Amino acid sequence: ICLSKRIWKNVMKKITVFFLLVLMSFPMLTSCSDTERPDVTTPAVVTFFDPMADEDDRPLLPENPRYEGYEFRVLVSGNFRNNDFAASETDTGILEEARYRKNQSVEDTLGICLINRDILQPGTTNGSGPGYAEMKKAYASSAFDYDAGMIGSEDACALAAGGYLTDLKNLPYLDLANFWWDACANRDLCVNNALYATTGAIGLTDNIVTHCILVNKTLLQSREDLLDPYSLVQENKWTYTVFGSEVKKIREDLNRDGVMDGKDCYGLLTWKDAAVAVLNSSSCRLCEVGENGRIALTLNSERTILALEQYTDFAFSESCFRYQERSDPSAWDSIRFSVFDEARACYYMTTMNTVPKHREADTDFGILPYPKLTEDQETYGNPVSSYYGQLYCVPHFTENRERTGVISELLAYVSEKLLTPAYYSQVLCGSKSGKEESTDMLDLIFSSRVFDIGVYFRIENLEPKLAEMVFSRRIGDFPDFYRQVAPSAEQAVDLLNRRLSEIS
Repeated sequence: ICLSKRIWKNVMKKITVFFLLVLMSFPMLTSCSDTERPDVTTPAVVTFFDPMADEDDRPLLPENPRYEGYEFRVLVSGNFRNNDFAASETDTGILEEARYRKNQSVEDTLGICLINRDILQPGTTNGSGPGYAEMKKAYASSAFDYDAGMIGSEDACALAAGGYLTDLKNLPYLDLANFWWDACANRDLCVNNALYATTGAIGLTDNIVTHCILVNKTLLQSREDLLDPYSLVQENKWTYTVFGSEVKKIREDLNRDGVMDGKDCYGLLTWKDAAVAVLNSSSCRLCEVGENGRIALTLNSERTILALEQYTDFAFSESCFRYQERSDPSAWDSIRFSVFDEARACYYMTTMNTVPKHREADTDFGILPYPKLTEDQETYGNPVSSYYGQLYCVPHFTENRERTGVISELLAYVSEKLLTPAYYSQVLCGSKSGKEESTDMLDLIFSSRVFDIGVYFRIENLEPKLAEMVFSRRIGDFPDFYRQVAPSAEQAVDLLNRRLSEIS
């Protein structure tokens, strides 16, 4: 399973994160609060990291690879504003410095210059966005405009379906079995034994937009009747049955006005996107790749119905605050942030991107994986948003495949050494308790991620349609819903299989 890829290196990671957190605790260096941030004019202290040092886990590359003066061009696009290839020597902050050190180390080791074009435009990447258009244009002109891309996930999958990308498995020196590549992405997105886009330590956006559950420890510890969720996770008892029972224990009309709204106390904060995330965490998929290497529609199952029934049982109770149906969209953030920060919600279904937004609040909170459907489920499952995510890919027309493979592998490796611990330290910065506990949870979450191929390839827009059906409290309509969408979805899957088969 994906989790086993990272277990052996947890100790070293925790030591690295510990020292980064110690550094971040000193106001003179860096801090989570606005009032204690260092002077932005102070240049970052950068120590060169030698990626070719004698380490047991370093990548297998050609002896002394050098590409003197070569400009390695990366196209960065997507709906989420994060570019891990853009860095400056004057950048401050643990994560910003790590990006610069990573770029500098790879550039100095290989004698190259990393060039990135940033066309991040929120709301444009949906399978035909600017990243898709740029890569397709380069293909049409047989041009070597870009060596690689960190492309919005849905655009990257559309590029794969169009035959515009290289099978990463065929790039020399790029070893996808190494732990700095995401084993879960490699598993979920591989079709016909070909992998056209993946992720891993080479980028942080996939981490940032991974689904998770926040737990308000301030509220949790004030109630003697609530179970310890961390123990439940470790004991493999963190299931939707238990989770729903815990959620239902909390409901209080604080102002006694007879109306449960954003001024009251709840067991759970949730949103529309949680519906499909619940399915993925329950080992259900819209689509899966079968043993024959072909994509199959797998949404209609008894397990799907059971997962949705269990979720809606507590999600539509008065113990749950569904902030998207209670207010104007412009007020969603202010309402959900205040409810959680003021310890008026115990659990919060969201993504990792939300974590830093609560660090300056007085309340203490932790991070948890989504529950399992049943205890006998093999692993936890935490989906990565396809809408906001990014995938690493290489254009079909590649001037020098060996060079591209070497540079890509080294970028991923150095990112694991520098970016990953820096990201952990940033996420945990300001945590008031349980850093070790939270680090273990981050390891579990990131090692059990889900990349539902039906979501990523936008099969008949099933994800938003299903989410809308659930959010509209029409779960009983699922059989009729499936009968309506199945014919066109099956047709779309067949067409996609034919395209990918012809390409590979």
